[in-house]
Amino acid sequence: MRGFGFPALPVIAALIAGSLLSGPAFCTTLRFVTTTESVDAESVAERVSRLPDRDRAFAAIREEGGRVAGAIRSIVAPHDPQAREIWSARGVTARLSNDQVDLLSDEWPSLRFETIDSTAVPVSGNVDDTASHLTPPAWNHVMCGSWDLSRLRNLTGKGVMVAVIGPDVPFDHPAIAERIIAQRTFGGAPARGTEDLMLLHPLGLLAGKTDDKTIGTAPDVSIALATLPRGKVAADDLLSAIQWALEPIEGTRPVAVLLAVDFQTAAPRAIRDALAACKMAGILPILPAGNTPSRITGMAALPDVLTIGALDQWKTRAAFSGCGPAFVDGYQLRKPDYMAPGLAVTGPAAGNTYRQGSGTLQAAAHFAGIWAQIRQSKPDTEIETILTTLAITSRDLGPTGPDNDYGNGLADPLAMLQYLENPPSPPDASGSLPVPPL
Repeated sequence: MRGFGFPALPVIAALIAGSLLSGPAFCTTLRFVTTTESVDAESVAERVSRLPDRDRAFAAIREEGGRVAGAIRSIVAPHDPQAREIWSARGVTARLSNDQVDLLSDEWPSLRFETIDSTAVPVSGNVDDTASHLTPPAWNHVMCGSWDLSRLRNLTGKGVMVAVIGPDVPFDHPAIAERIIAQRTFGGAPARGTEDLMLLHPLGLLAGKTDDKTIGTAPDVSIALATLPRGKVAADDLLSAIQWALEPIEGTRPVAVLLAVDFQTAAPRAIRDALAACKMAGILPILPAGNTPSRITGMAALPDVLTIGALDQWKTRAAFSGCGPAFVDGYQLRKPDYMAPGLAVTGPAAGNTYRQGSGTLQAAAHFAGIWAQIRQSKPDTEIETILTTLAITSRDLGPTGPDNDYGNGLADPLAMLQYLENPPSPPDASGSLPVPPL
């Protein structure tokens, strides 16, 4: 029976243990391996204490997760040399047989094993008529608030990066030609199709721009794009993509990660932990509510992500937009969190054309854009402060108060910024707000 003895793991002992425990690797299953042991918090705090405040959370997650993942990999590698370190979830992915799991558990009781054989799939969209021309400001830009932020605050996402994780389908189009500054493919051989509503269309709604037209909500935002196989996406490939999205690119970390794939069943715990790490590091995970109106599941159901449903131009929930409540480990959560335009919105399409498309992914792309605009204005404000203020200032839709059809309603990003910059006066001793002079 062994313990890790963090922060320094006896690697030689681990390798000896591996040689003693090695056996046939038949009938292996993809697992996520983590531990209940913790790293010395004081040593981590000391390592990150000299960093700027905005970088400390990410650095602490990277430091602690890296130590844990590296230690576990040294134990697991003799059984699976291809084991991947996933520091964002404090563990590794590895293919292990049941016998190997039993032997490792006996030798290292603090290890925990999760089978992650579930797969994610692209979030689909609905095709509408091809758009022959663009006339800004489009109704969707006005409704989601991006037009006001651009017109009144000159906020276009400039200097801000958003990560997007989606299927490996073509995304070449002049409207986003200069917006993608980094791209990486995860998973096996690509199975590319032509479904532009799965990636190209929402990319344009996020960041599209032509010489004389604005298509996206944040036309100057930079995109870090991670692509995955178009069909079923293995959980370890998705974990690697999420972790890549956390890392700085040219010294800049994304302010949000928009996921265009999701699980049709409960998300693996390792995925939950990685997305929680994103939010803790100040990177907001944004998920479409899904296009099945009777439920919200997968990553979209998780409490650490912002789940976005779709509206038509009359601010009514689209018939296909996923509704809550969501359930995670038996607990009920109100979902979606917010609504955004997602019915018959115009964006780029295959063949350098434009078309109208519908879906909650399109709605989530709008929200990712206004989040980039907000972060351009408030780069150092705590993420929870922004989310709390966004909820206070949102426009209620549907039944009075937050609900499982519309969530908190429609975000009002301009009102949110005004509230942050000019908070209401605190109540006086009697508990009443001061009366303004006549």
